[in-house]
Parts: sequence; structure tokens; C-alpha cells
Amino acid sequence: MKLKDVPKSRGYIAIGAGVFLIVVPAGLYLFFANLAATGAMTLPEGAAAGFFARLDFGFALLAVAGAVGIANGLWIVRRQKVNVPLTIIGFLVAVSALSCFWQATKLLPPD
Repeated sequence: MKLKDVPKSRGYIAIGAGVFLIVVPAGLYLFFANLAATGAMTLPEGAAAGFFARLDFGFALLAVAGAVGIANGLWIVRRQKVNVPLTIIGFLVAVSALSCFWQATKLLPPD
């Protein structure tokens, strides 16, 4: 087995992780949107716009990372080799999403 040769099961796991990165953040986004719409989560006017803008962008980046994960998983299933550029891109996009969430939480009031 060469360094880049991997079993198909790793590809199926990557596909599952990609679907997870699309479905779960979508549910979280709907949860936060519902909290904001019902008034259960109150934010100052200036902080609300920046918070939700960064939150939207972070969830969009997570969806992109999920799509890259699905593409990488399909690549692994079909060719049984890791696509290193896709892996690096997916990792960088996921880290960028986490950075967006971190920046969004810094905008929240300390209460």
C-alpha cells in the first residue's frame, strides 16, 4: 500500500462528514434565526448587524467545507487515493469558518 492509497471506507466517512457539515450548521442557523425573530435573543442594534453578518458568512463557509469534503470523499471512493489539494482547501475553509464564528462572538455583549 502506497502512502496515498486508502480504503474506500475512508471516502464514505468523508462523504458523511461533508453532509454533516452542511446539515448541522443549517439547523443551527435556523435555530439562531428563530431566536432573533422571536425576540428571545436581544442584541444591541450595532452589534446585531455585525454578529449576524459574520454568522451568515461562517455558516456559508462551513457549507463550502462540507461540499469540499463530499467532493474529496467521492474522489477517494472512486480512485482510492487522497486528493491532497482538496484536503488542504477543505481544512483552510473550515478554519476560516471557525475564525468567523470567533469574530462574531467577540461582538456579543458580555452579559
